[in-house]
Amino acid sequence: AEFYTKAIQAWPTNAVYYSNRAAAYTHMQKLEQAMQDCHRAIELKPDFSKAYSRLGTLHFQQKRYKQAIDEGYAKALELEPENGQYKQALDMAEERLKEQEEAEQL
Repeated sequence: AEFYTKAIQAWPTNAVYYSNRAAAYTHMQKLEQAMQDCHRAIELKPDFSKAYSRLGTLHFQQKRYKQAIDEGYAKALELEPENGQYKQALDMAEERLKEQEEAEQL
């Protein structure tokens, strides 16, 4: 994350650096910082599918499956419909959301 921070300082409008730092933060379990970087990457480059996918992953890891779908994976897949990873992630989030909703009804 430190090197991406330096890169962002040098080029603060580069969405890829924010997205990559978000991935690093995610691996470090710094989820709030990762979320902020995903949002910043999307703000800078609204058609950046990987940033949406990473945002979806953050929500998924926190068991916020509806947000993972709505704010992340569905948008990533809309931007890049041929991406199999995004489709697989969306399917998994939809499955978990269904399980979560069924468990809540018990």
